[in-house]
Amino acid sequence: MGRFARHSPHAASLHPGWQGGRGVQLLTGTQEPHRVNSSIVGQAAELVCFRLQEPKAWNCIRDLGADPDLVGALPLGSFVSYNRLSGGKLAGNCFRGQPAPSLE
Repeated sequence: MGRFARHSPHAASLHPGWQGGRGVQLLTGTQEPHRVNSSIVGQAAELVCFRLQEPKAWNCIRDLGADPDLVGALPLGSFVSYNRLSGGKLAGNCFRGQPAPSLE
């Protein structure tokens, strides 16, 4: 966060909570999860994956507990959500009338 908000008057007050993971919630999206700082990714409680095609991205999500073979084969609009705390999985599709992918 400091890299992007060095000159922000709020950066200093947010930094301790950000580093310690206390009370900060962040929702973000990327096609390149391997480029996200490990202090952010390592604290993620939920990982929602749409189709990824990049091998570096597959390695990253594998390290986070996702199945890269499943994620790489997802149809357009489909997703798999992984709860990293409970180990639960949920699949769905954002397009009306389209079935959710199988988790098996």
